[in-house]
Amino acid sequence: MQETKNSLDEEISFDDLRKNNDLDKDSLTIYLNEIYAQLSESKSKGVSLSRFSDFLTNCPVFVTEKFFHSLTKSSNKEKTHLSYEEFINPVQTLRFGTYEEVLRIIFNIFDFDQDGFINTKDVKLLISFLPLMKEHQQKEYHYQMQSLNELDDIIPLTFTKSSTNISFDEFMSYIDIKANLFLILFCYLYLTIPALDKKLTIYRRKSKKNSLKIYTSEKPNESDKDSVTSSPECSPKINYPGSGKLENAGKKLRMSPSLFSPVSEFRLKHKLTHKEKDSAKVSILEELSKKSKTSKEKVDLKNSLTSIELEAPDTPITASLKNNGVIQIKGNEKSKEIFKAEKDSNASSKAKTSMLNPSSFLKTERYNDKDIKKNSSDLENFLKANNTIIECTEDLFKSNDDIEALLNKQYLFEIDRLEKEKLDLETKEKELRDSIKHEGLLYKYSKINSKYEMKPFYLIVIDQSIYYYRNKDDLKEDYYKSHYLPGCFIREHPKEQIGNSFFHSFSIIFPNTTKRFFHKDYEVIHLWITKLRESIGYKNFFDYFKMGETIGKGQFGVIKSGFDLRTNEKIAIKILTKESIKKTEDWDLIRTEIDIMKHSKHPSIIHYVDHYENSDYIFIVMEFVKSGTLQNYLEKKQFNIGEKLAANIAYQVADALLYLHKYGIIHRDLKPENILIQFTKNINGEDQLELKLMDFGLSKILGNDEKAVEGYGTMAFASPEVISRKPYDDRVDIWSLGVIIYYILSGEIPFMPKSRDFDDMASNIRKQELVFSSKFKTKSPEVANLIQNCLQKKPENRIKIEDLLKHDWFMKFLKIDIRKD
Repeated sequence: MQETKNSLDEEISFDDLRKNNDLDKDSLTIYLNEIYAQLSESKSKGVSLSRFSDFLTNCPVFVTEKFFHSLTKSSNKEKTHLSYEEFINPVQTLRFGTYEEVLRIIFNIFDFDQDGFINTKDVKLLISFLPLMKEHQQKEYHYQMQSLNELDDIIPLTFTKSSTNISFDEFMSYIDIKANLFLILFCYLYLTIPALDKKLTIYRRKSKKNSLKIYTSEKPNESDKDSVTSSPECSPKINYPGSGKLENAGKKLRMSPSLFSPVSEFRLKHKLTHKEKDSAKVSILEELSKKSKTSKEKVDLKNSLTSIELEAPDTPITASLKNNGVIQIKGNEKSKEIFKAEKDSNASSKAKTSMLNPSSFLKTERYNDKDIKKNSSDLENFLKANNTIIECTEDLFKSNDDIEALLNKQYLFEIDRLEKEKLDLETKEKELRDSIKHEGLLYKYSKINSKYEMKPFYLIVIDQSIYYYRNKDDLKEDYYKSHYLPGCFIREHPKEQIGNSFFHSFSIIFPNTTKRFFHKDYEVIHLWITKLRESIGYKNFFDYFKMGETIGKGQFGVIKSGFDLRTNEKIAIKILTKESIKKTEDWDLIRTEIDIMKHSKHPSIIHYVDHYENSDYIFIVMEFVKSGTLQNYLEKKQFNIGEKLAANIAYQVADALLYLHKYGIIHRDLKPENILIQFTKNINGEDQLELKLMDFGLSKILGNDEKAVEGYGTMAFASPEVISRKPYDDRVDIWSLGVIIYYILSGEIPFMPKSRDFDDMASNIRKQELVFSSKFKTKSPEVANLIQNCLQKKPENRIKIEDLLKHDWFMKFLKIDIRKD
């Protein structure tokens, strides 16, 4: 494919994006094993979508769902849980995989139906849900539209083929030319998936001390009620992504200038800069290659590794080089002398012991050339202990002196590396101590030897995890247990007597279990509760808002008015009772409702303020719209509504639907009861009506070719395909809008039978032709035409939302040429 390079393009190295990745693979595996065990509902089930959402804290629901389904390795969306491999492997790949392996993960997320092909509309939709702009911009409708327009510009530059049926190989070739879309999602996932960060030192201790346990399943102690669920069985050795692959080393990616640079935040958080390589990280091969007397141009490392012939004695070190295929040995008695140990009367026996035992290097204060013994057995022991393989290029060795120089330089390099590792470890230990949010001694009421006793534990909180130690002296050793805190809640308990003493306590309520902790001092318990809530981002609703009277009711709770204690502004609060939410799909709907409200910035959609949650309730805080619902307004006016006002109402609803449908959102319960109204003054001081769509409790987000099948909605406003349980898309909202327009102008519901029986109504909606009420005799032909275009039985025959907004009815009564840009 012909590359088109823009002079303004920024070139980014894929390796540089992850060069400050400070994770080691064993530590990451321990971490993921523990997270998987805590997120899993059971060993047989695995991780549900709900728990996966807890893992990806603050990730948009739509992105989380697509990521989740891409990991199930199946187009069967009925699969509700991730297996161990499906959960673990992608995180490892994002951290350690090759460019092509990571690109495959991104491709699979874009491939909504998992058929091996993607289309650009789905790519745009998923990217549009990411927080692409600065926080203050994300709150404004103007910037949302600007970002959508920019995506419309980027996608044609990236994909030159038609919008559908792009294979993985084609996707990879496109991204090689313009990598914006790949980098946006990759950087976002890299930053969103919880990493070890400051907790790395803890897991490194565990990996060094107990490396085999991270790969095998251990049976939990039946007597220990609080034992962490054991990790699922896994092969004794993990083949990490990208192991042994060099084909994508140094991969360069090109990105065009953008409103939202996907790597700017990434670089900021990971301190990624284009500095020269540190001398300690430059290989001996590169250093010696510079001194080569040949004038050959540098060749690729993959092609330069070769086996050369050299006259040298068959000693342990040369045997090692020979076994590794680096050199071939030809006997030469004269050359044996260079491998003999030099006499050094000043060297102490302690120094000799130190050099013979590589593990003692970390205990040595400093090193210099005099400490190095040019003895082949010393070098062999060192190289074996450090798994060192010396690589060389053709014509590198011209004499035996060059071999000795190479080995001694490699020797010094490895010593320097170990010294730096020691300093790095000390730095990490200090960072770990500085990052502890809270620590202290607490007690658990446990059964010990058939008796219940208060058992002490030393607990520390780092980031969003809590670690248990048997006592404070164990802090530099392996921890006893750990728990991942997102998705849990803290509950304080009254003071109670246990034995001869009184204790205060609190519980950490996890999705699958509850842990309770005790202490005699209330101040200790209170401080722990405060710190834990800060760690999980918990906010107490009643610290910010005051509850008012009930103004509405819903399926899972009530809607109340209230006041913001900080601004004294009136607000509305939707209160959901968790006890009434039984089904998994109901929880999914609630998460989607909150996410849609949080995302939506359109002026005709209810403004989301915040949401709060405790162990019993969910509080969704919204703006308060004082004039009530459209249904109440119509009844108050006795449906005496002119076409101009009706057109104003319908246009605002349609404009909000256009916005929602651009993001793949279908309302699915559009009706006058879910439209709020308020009268305000315009810039000329005239009254104007403002509408606010609300209640996204049944809403859903769909990809370009995706369909829904659930029978959600209100019968009178439901489309034929919803009633028939046929797959449907956002055109169900067009039908509902047509019913609303008919209802506003007549006070009657189309297809309503005289019997007012639901079954008869369902039959009429599916089969009966539209018949206008006599009240439409006085209405304009334009509105009748619009209603007919909305209420087509076949969804494909219904008017598109873009065309609806340009309909003659709006032009006639709104007195504006809405066909103009």
